[in-house]
Amino acid sequence: MATKTTNQQIAKSPNQQRKRIKRGLALHVHHSNFLFEYCYDYDGRRKDIRLYKPKAEQSTRLRLFKLVPLRLLPPDLRETVRILNKQHNAFERASAEELHRAKAELLKAYIKIARLIKRHERYLETLHSKICKDCPWDGKTIFPYRSESTSSRV
Repeated sequence: MATKTTNQQIAKSPNQQRKRIKRGLALHVHHSNFLFEYCYDYDGRRKDIRLYKPKAEQSTRLRLFKLVPLRLLPPDLRETVRILNKQHNAFERASAEELHRAKAELLKAYIKIARLIKRHERYLETLHSKICKDCPWDGKTIFPYRSESTSSRV
């Protein structure tokens, strides 16, 4: 009898316990371009900032990077975040046979959330000003004082 092997089983050793991944709509996932983005692994992103970003930028990045509470989002955006969370969970549990379909569903959800972020741009900018006090965001970056040619994106 063959057993199904999932992406999640491949990615972790037998001794690891399943850890709940924090994900959702977040502020300042990266330093430039997008104010709000879907973050599929909040703790993983914080770890990346600590490991790979310049020491001088880490405190600013970590202070500004936040998951947005679902209750603060418009209903259609809130529901899409929930769907995207479920799609990520399904993708991580997918067997090799289910992988293509799970990836297609995940892509559809990403396209939908990008459209909704654009649709609710004004509301989200107002929300940003309430959540993110003392934020150096200038509409393009959280590091307006430095040249973008010296930046990195991880």
